Amino acid sequence: MRAPSPIKLLGISGSLRARSYNSGALSVVGSVLPEDVEFDVASLTDIPFYNADVEQRGFPAEVESFRRKVAVADALIFAVPEYMPDRLLSPTTNMVVLTRCSGPRPAARSA
Repeated sequence: MRAPSPIKLLGISGSLRARSYNSGALSVVGSVLPEDVEFDVASLTDIPFYNADVEQRGFPAEVESFRRKVAVADALIFAVPEYMPDRLLSPTTNMVVLTRCSGPRPAARSA
């Protein structure tokens, strides 16, 4: 009998600041998870703003890498600043657009 695959969680901080409380919270999450859970944090710092012209030429490597991480994760954990409770901030909104936009999607792992 095969051992079960570890659960893959991906943390995404909606803050671009190097020492943000949101990024700090994600590091705590990673330190308290059981051993059978893999945890990675994806940074939005190097992700450019969505541009349809760039999409037509092909996304930069940073965007493709981010999209692959999202595709293979079993679940996402968002740590997002709440400056305006009824709105997502630009980096977070941009991340949603880039992972949902048209074009070939990275292949997700099968169960």
